Amino acid sequence: MYFWDIGAAGALCHQAGNWQYKAALNDAWTESYGLHAGSDNIALNLGASTSVKFYYDNKTHWITDNKNSVIAVVAGSFQSELGCIKDALPADWQPDCLRSWLQDVDGDGTYTYETTALPAGSYEGKVALNENWDVNYGQGGVPGGANAALTLAADTAVTFYYNPVTHVFGTSADGPIITVPGSFQSELGCPGDWSPDCMVSWLTDPDGDGVYTYATSAIPTGSYEAKVAHGLSWDENYGVDGAPGGANYSFSTTSGKQVTFSYVLATHVLTITANDPPLPGTGQQQAFWVDR
Repeated sequence: MYFWDIGAAGALCHQAGNWQYKAALNDAWTESYGLHAGSDNIALNLGASTSVKFYYDNKTHWITDNKNSVIAVVAGSFQSELGCIKDALPADWQPDCLRSWLQDVDGDGTYTYETTALPAGSYEGKVALNENWDVNYGQGGVPGGANAALTLAADTAVTFYYNPVTHVFGTSADGPIITVPGSFQSELGCPGDWSPDCMVSWLTDPDGDGVYTYATSAIPTGSYEAKVAHGLSWDENYGVDGAPGGANYSFSTTSGKQVTFSYVLATHVLTITANDPPLPGTGQQQAFWVDR
């Protein structure tokens, strides 16, 4: 893991302006990485002079900066197992240890970190931003909230997931990874519609009651379709009334309304509701069912 901090003096990149950059290895362009670890340059647009910190991971080849990306670390009682240290000793709960850096290499809005280095056992963790504890999120995405539990029954690979919009995070050990793909996903920032592997529309169950939810106010006016997918693929999916591979759910909404997707794991049934913005001067909301 590498980083480069540009301070108040020196390099042009800290000055206001529109810049581009990429990572070049071994003092040559023979091997270089840009946007999404690909070949395109990365744009850095600065409205005012500011300090910029650049980050590069030699394993994933993700090159980014703290203006274009959220710098998030999953800090917890497992970090000493990953090689994190403090005062020359193995240490846990280190928000500045980038060995557990959550990355959005493909730019789909979901930050992930995968490791095979954790032994079987019980751990706790939370997400910390900007390499310190000033801004952190616990269970259910609550600011400064309770630690989230992680239990590994056997030595295995585990993936941590973090949504920087809802601040909810979880792991592949928590149960099935469930998304709600549909014809609206491109409006949320996914690379395309009907993408079961885009975790922007990730359904989560932070309280463990078996009901997985996702809410957004970013869907524009229109009519859309959706269904539920497990495991970030179409191999297991559910349509209307929880039917495996069943018909798409249909719904309509208007811009600014919060659309909430609620999925019951036991029945595989999805319901979709929408809420109007608060009525003027009341602080209350109107609610109605959106057709399935």
